[in-house]
Amino acid sequence: MLFSTWNLCGSIAVTVVMSVFFTMVSVRQCGILQQLHYNGKKCLSWLRRKDNMFYNRLSMYAFLSLMLYLVIALCFLFVSDYADAVFMLAILPLILFSILDLLSEKSHALKVKTVFTARMKRLLAVELVLWLLVLFGITTGMNALAIAVDHVIFSAMRYLPVTLLPFCLPYAVLLANRLDALYEKPHNAKFIRKAGQKLAAADVCKIGITGSYAKTGVKKILATILSEKFRVIASPESFNTPMGIARCIHESDFTGADVFIAEMGARRVGDIRELCELVQPQYGIITAVCPQHIETFGDVESIRVTKGELLDYAKETVVAGDLVSMYPQGIPCADYKDVQSDICGTSFTLTLAGKEYRVQTVLLGEGSAKNVALAATLAMRMGMTAEEVLCGIAKIKPAEHRLEKIESNGITIIDDAYNANPEGAKNAIRLLSTASGRKVIVTPGLIELGVLSEEENAKLGERLVGLDLVIVVGDTLASVIRTGYKNAGGDESRFFLCPTLEEAKKKLHSLLQTGDTVLFLNDLPDAF
Repeated sequence: MLFSTWNLCGSIAVTVVMSVFFTMVSVRQCGILQQLHYNGKKCLSWLRRKDNMFYNRLSMYAFLSLMLYLVIALCFLFVSDYADAVFMLAILPLILFSILDLLSEKSHALKVKTVFTARMKRLLAVELVLWLLVLFGITTGMNALAIAVDHVIFSAMRYLPVTLLPFCLPYAVLLANRLDALYEKPHNAKFIRKAGQKLAAADVCKIGITGSYAKTGVKKILATILSEKFRVIASPESFNTPMGIARCIHESDFTGADVFIAEMGARRVGDIRELCELVQPQYGIITAVCPQHIETFGDVESIRVTKGELLDYAKETVVAGDLVSMYPQGIPCADYKDVQSDICGTSFTLTLAGKEYRVQTVLLGEGSAKNVALAATLAMRMGMTAEEVLCGIAKIKPAEHRLEKIESNGITIIDDAYNANPEGAKNAIRLLSTASGRKVIVTPGLIELGVLSEEENAKLGERLVGLDLVIVVGDTLASVIRTGYKNAGGDESRFFLCPTLEEAKKKLHSLLQTGDTVLFLNDLPDAF
């Protein structure tokens, strides 16, 4: 009988247990999907990477489960009079390998931790339901076939297809993501619309900051300076998408606030316009235009047009001096000159209201002078005095992972992990060259440069010549960087390749000496 108590209980037990385990095993991939803003195509590209051990491990997980299932089923089949019990015993290896896989994940945690937001929970719930349906269908279907065939070996092998399901796990996540998107898109649109209504009702001055790089740094500098006169609310960390900014708005109390600063990121034409529709900025800053994210934009002109969308909304937009020809309607940032920067800080001469001031800041890198000038210019346009602006500059602190200096056991670390653009890399390497003692760099290269990736990473390799130790992480860009380094006359005895950041850290531990300075340039997220 197909739906005998034994068969039905067996189907339900295997369905529930394995659905839970498969969903738990998929959390790593769901974390990658979250890093990629739930973009299924990009997640598929990540899965197909030749160095991706996630899918390789799942393949091994399925293969070993299959082999052990066969061994157990065939062995116990001939020593037991209870053939119907064999298939339940044979499924145990799959459970065992699921547990081992989960334990393995704990020792190889994602660098960017998975955040169990409401959306992530919904995605996992949809995936769980998918597995429940698939597994119950397979187990009941195989029960029916076992009764129809009525052979002891087939009966024992009835759950063999379940051991092959780890091969399908990544695609179950992608399917769950597609199904969940049917709810998420209208839900997100409503969430963003309500955030826009809340912000519009708030009596605050709105500011938008965009650019190919330095958005977060300029945002933090501006917030610090404006705080000398106003109560400021700024989007946290790198929250620069519609959902990120909307979340910030919903979580903020605008009572008594004077200014709201929104960092605005973009990967495609129209992204800044969408953010401007949400924020409705009265003031803006455009920090830079370079080939960063050209992989999704297609060309630099599209990047220029997209960043310029901010000008259509803000009544006044401050632009970096080198962008005036691109955006003639923008307001050039204040003049700055005589920039001196080393690993102790940066000093430069800044012109405010026609008067020159010598400014000293703890921020590292020559680019910090431009970032301060951009923020100071907008602050002056908003009614602050030069004295208030200078007081604010004196209180500026570095943004995390952006040329952040850390002293550790006689070693100076420059953490520039969030820097992934050519100009920023050039600036960071120039800063490293000012250090005393040996100069060391750890980098995986520069990403999201599309057709310019090979050219820019070869140039990066050229700039590394002269450093005492060069450690390149991963293999995606390593050969290009190494070729650029070698062709520029680099000493290959100082050049090391490490497959992972952990391996690079071990190499560093064996090579570093007291007094060395180490630059960590661009710590790639797990999805790259």
